Amino acid sequence: AAVAQGFPVDAGGDEVAVVDSPSPRGNVQLLLGTDGVSYMLHEERNATTSEISIFVKRSLDRGVTWANWKSIPRAAGESLRLGEALIAEVPNRRLHVIYSARPDAFTLSVVRHARLDLASTSANWEVSTPFSSSSMGFTRPAFAIDSDQFSFYFIYAAAIASVCCLDGTDGDLVYARSTDQGSTWTGPITLVEGGQSPDPAVYEVHVATSFERVHFAW
Repeated sequence: AAVAQGFPVDAGGDEVAVVDSPSPRGNVQLLLGTDGVSYMLHEERNATTSEISIFVKRSLDRGVTWANWKSIPRAAGESLRLGEALIAEVPNRRLHVIYSARPDAFTLSVVRHARLDLASTSANWEVSTPFSSSSMGFTRPAFAIDSDQFSFYFIYAAAIASVCCLDGTDGDLVYARSTDQGSTWTGPITLVEGGQSPDPAVYEVHVATSFERVHFAW
């Protein structure tokens, strides 16, 4: 869908650029690069097929105008659900995205991680699978990078592995780790067994890192 040019709105004394589009939006992630380039990721449902795609828009003028740029790889018939997106600045500037994908409304999902080299004008998405199981709930997976200031970093991904329900609400909370920027993953490791007290249902998970520790909240 075409994206209109941003127009300024005075919001509490701050000038905010508002970008409008006629297409319905799902989850939205906004990323600001240290080079002044901004990225907006969002879900978009096809009005005819109801399939959900994830698109990336880019702004080269700090959010004043936006243009369609990339889309997350999606097989025919699949629907995607955006989890989170992050930019790792070093050792190579890469955009990382984690999301769920399911082939139809009646099948469990797989969690995927996609990365894109922002320093290359011809780079393609590189996709990996943090969790070997294809029995994941169609929920929003989460991840965090432990450091973006050094020559290497770990990525921690968390998601809900479904036991019986398509939405994953009776599933186990699991996580996996990558030490090579998302090329390969170790795990999964179960944090919480779904359906067990005191966590009979896990609906959403968040991941954060600090001081050489990884934190999970659900």
